[in-house]
Amino acid sequence: MDEVWTFVRRRKQCKRWLFYAYAPETDEVLAWSWGNRSQRTVARLYKQLQALEIGRFCTDDWPAFKKVLPKERHTIGKAYTRNIEGVNLCLRTRNRRLVRKTACFSKKEQNHYNAMKLICYYRNHHTL
Repeated sequence: MDEVWTFVRRRKQCKRWLFYAYAPETDEVLAWSWGNRSQRTVARLYKQLQALEIGRFCTDDWPAFKKVLPKERHTIGKAYTRNIEGVNLCLRTRNRRLVRKTACFSKKEQNHYNAMKLICYYRNHHTL
């Protein structure tokens, strides 16, 4: 699991986070949650993943992951998130809204959400 930040309207006022779970075995984004960088957003993502049989969650050392994910199946460390950092790069390359310094942004929350939905669909199915 990892997160990528972006913004809607103005950079300083409307920062949004895309939290997602990635399976390196299948090269798929399993689920994603959209919102602020809070424990609640991570909990929404975890709820989507509960139907799947996931043996291990690998994350960085961000406190919300520790609070939400089950301790016995949670591994923390950058060594385990190497694959997902590559996915972050891929997402930023294919969607200008995720680039840190960009002139491309959404004025409406729904448009931004739909753009993220499209990029996750493309990532999983490699079609557009």
